[in-house]
Amino acid sequence: MAYTHTTLELVACLMLTVRFSMDLAGVFQYPGNPGPAGMALCVLIEGATLVTLGLNGATASVVVHTLDRYWKIVHATQHRMYYRRWMLYLGVFLPWLNGLAVHLLPAIGTTRIVNGVCLSTVFWPSLSMSQVRSLHIAELTTRHILRVTRDLRVMIIAHHLHTCSLTAFID
Repeated sequence: MAYTHTTLELVACLMLTVRFSMDLAGVFQYPGNPGPAGMALCVLIEGATLVTLGLNGATASVVVHTLDRYWKIVHATQHRMYYRRWMLYLGVFLPWLNGLAVHLLPAIGTTRIVNGVCLSTVFWPSLSMSQVRSLHIAELTTRHILRVTRDLRVMIIAHHLHTCSLTAFID
């Protein structure tokens, strides 16, 4: 399951690099009727849908992996009795499905090209569905804050371990 997380992070990083490289090259110009290829480019690359798909899937992969490890360590007896091979496959598949369902499907229905400009997740069919966008933005903000605090904790622990190892080395 750890490979799933790494693969999803790699997809996100590669798509981010591709997206900004294409932006610098001036690829995102849609004169006239861009057709299906232009719409696919708008939805998948310029709208950062594939980047978000990778990031959402990677986050879900960490959650699935954490739950699996918790079950295996804390409830070892039940894990040995009830763990089946299909559970592993489900744990590998769910993060990819989460990435698809949370961002790709809404992006396909709500992205339009207007006057040669790609407008991602702007056109919602109804007012109640546009509120979903607000919840989605709040969810992404919360994930970003959690990711930053996690990184800060790792840096603090690494700094503490580094100073402790230097102190032990000097003594």
